Amino acid sequence: MRIEICGGIASGKTTLAASLATAHKELIPIFEDFTGNGFLADFNCAPDYYAYETEISFLLEHMHKIKKGMLNKSSMICDFSLEQDYAYAKNNLCESDMNTFSQIYSSVIQRVSGPDIIILLECEISTMLRRISERSRASESSITAKYLELTTTVLKNHIAHKNPRVIRLNSDIYDFREPEVAAYLLSEKIKIGF
Repeated sequence: MRIEICGGIASGKTTLAASLATAHKELIPIFEDFTGNGFLADFNCAPDYYAYETEISFLLEHMHKIKKGMLNKSSMICDFSLEQDYAYAKNNLCESDMNTFSQIYSSVIQRVSGPDIIILLECEISTMLRRISERSRASESSITAKYLELTTTVLKNHIAHKNPRVIRLNSDIYDFREPEVAAYLLSEKIKIGF
């Protein structure tokens, strides 16, 4: 089983993945290594110029992490989503670059298949901006409300057409850091069966 979490920047993906893995020991958390992506800081400063390599690098990094989890035959919960990679690329790439990205994306899906469950985190743009400010990552200092609005809109539209089970959670309502919240979400909202 593979659960992928998607949502806007600072919507709570990593916190939720860690909490659900703690609450459900069969789930192995798979975390994105945004600090290891050499393109991200440049992308945030000049998105149009660095979008192509940034989007492809995230897609390939995520595929690699999923393949490692599959090799270990783990049930995994990812704080990233291949579907989010596609949506972000659709938002950030010109048409010719998106055509190339789509071919690579199709190859990735053939290799690792799609997720069993997608959790889509939704929250106010103001919440994401506040969280971005609080965590003070240099690579995120140029992120604007307009960019967050665009990426979350494209993501929601893309996810609406997916076949796997999509669970929508409002991260303005839930504090994923609280163990009882993770337990509640597993039993009442996500209902994972092994």
